[in-house]
Amino acid sequence: MDNVAMVTAEIMLAMETAGFGESFEERIFFTGPSSTAEPVRHSRLQSRKAALTLMRTFVARGTESEAHCERVATWSRRLARELGLTSERVLDVEIGALVHDVGYACCPGVDFDQATSLSFAEAYEMRTHCDLGARLLKGIPDLRRAIPLVLSHHEEFNGSGYPRGAKGTEIPIDGRIFHLVDAFEAMTTDRPYRTRMSDDQARAEIAQCVGTRFDPVVYAAFSRIESVEWRSLVAAV
Repeated sequence: MDNVAMVTAEIMLAMETAGFGESFEERIFFTGPSSTAEPVRHSRLQSRKAALTLMRTFVARGTESEAHCERVATWSRRLARELGLTSERVLDVEIGALVHDVGYACCPGVDFDQATSLSFAEAYEMRTHCDLGARLLKGIPDLRRAIPLVLSHHEEFNGSGYPRGAKGTEIPIDGRIFHLVDAFEAMTTDRPYRTRMSDDQARAEIAQCVGTRFDPVVYAAFSRIESVEWRSLVAAV
């Protein structure tokens, strides 16, 4: 059994333990026709519980922090709404953001706690995590809706990202939203190798990369959200 299959089995066991049976996808993630426009059949809180089960499985491996996942999911949801996505698509973005780095759980050769730069071998393995995460999610039907974001969240708008080198609207909107959000969160969070920027500094840095790293349409929506509101969304995280 390869590493992806082993991690998938571990996650499925965690979901069973959390009370999700064979009908999990139908009960939690199914969205369909109703008397109102594009409703989500079950509450967002129920859907998030499913993704949180997965997220906490790989967080326990030390590859990511729960607070980071919560912040980027909250901001991604708000930005998706600002862009006018449907309720169902907003949920796709939020779920994908919660589990965006699940592929790291399949990268045993990378030391994520080290303060120094990754070695060449570690950097190469790390860059496989998008494909590994997508492959892992394909084995969990309940969470396949997160695959577009997981696979594309390191793509750059000008085609210089990875793993596909996709550019422009070849990149799913899920990935274009998350790429900006994740960059903002990284810039405004202390790291072992640097101190964080202020929100204003991060916004200015992002503005300089519109059209190269970031989608101009996504940036325009981001810039419409007041800085005070943006920060208040994650004040409790």
